[in-house]
Amino acid sequence: MLEGFEIITIWENIVAWCGSYFWTPDMLYQSIITLTGLVIAAFVFPFLRKRAMNALENASLPSAASRITRNLIRLIFPLIALIVIFLGSIILGAEGLGIDTALIEGVMKVLLAWVIIRIAVQFIANSAIRNFFALTIWVIAALSIFGVLEHTMSTLDAIAFSIGDFRLSALAVIKSVLMIFALLYCALFASSFAERRILGVKGLTRSSQVLIAKVIRVTLIVFALLIGVTSAGIDLSLFAVFGGAIGLGIGFGLQKGISNLFSGMLLLLDRSIKPGDVIEIPDIG
Repeated sequence: MLEGFEIITIWENIVAWCGSYFWTPDMLYQSIITLTGLVIAAFVFPFLRKRAMNALENASLPSAASRITRNLIRLIFPLIALIVIFLGSIILGAEGLGIDTALIEGVMKVLLAWVIIRIAVQFIANSAIRNFFALTIWVIAALSIFGVLEHTMSTLDAIAFSIGDFRLSALAVIKSVLMIFALLYCALFASSFAERRILGVKGLTRSSQVLIAKVIRVTLIVFALLIGVTSAGIDLSLFAVFGGAIGLGIGFGLQKGISNLFSGMLLLLDRSIKPGDVIEIPDIG
């Protein structure tokens, strides 16, 4: 339910704001410049992209450098649009015209933020995770640039429901999801780094190395989930209400998986079977 806000009132405010702000001559000129920049970029980008991709194929670059270069080539589109809009802003801001360029300046900041963010996240190898981080950071930056970040957060915080003394809002859920996603990525990255270091220790057997690596991975993931949930202001005692039923369902549904997990750990501790061993089952029939 909405606390302190009515959907009709919010919609009326949006319509009134659009009517008083967008339907003006200054906004029309700025919109034309913005659309012109995007159209020119759309026509020029395929030609430049083809030339850049051909040059990249002829160059002998390592796989990581080639991947990063391919991703950076896509930034030609926003860069072209940024240049065209910047030139248009100079014309509109010329002395004597007296045209407000607030919208164009915001669009240029948003395009520049997208370019910088996409360059900054290139160290992430996984494309899905890289795109998720880039889009999330860019949306927050865009809302901040246009000055609606606080209003958006207050609106999301108003969309909430209460269970006893606990209040759960849409803003808390979004924060929790983003925090959990970021912490899980950090946990997986740290566990992979620790696993590589552990596998390089010569004083440990292969079984001990695998066991320690698995324990570290599970521990980091659990801590990431707990920290992500609590950092968003969600009280863990809320889950105690559903914990019994959910735990019982998971116990019945995943009992084989949990059994296999602990069986594998016991085998690693027992050292009767080592990673790489082959088990042959005789043909009974």
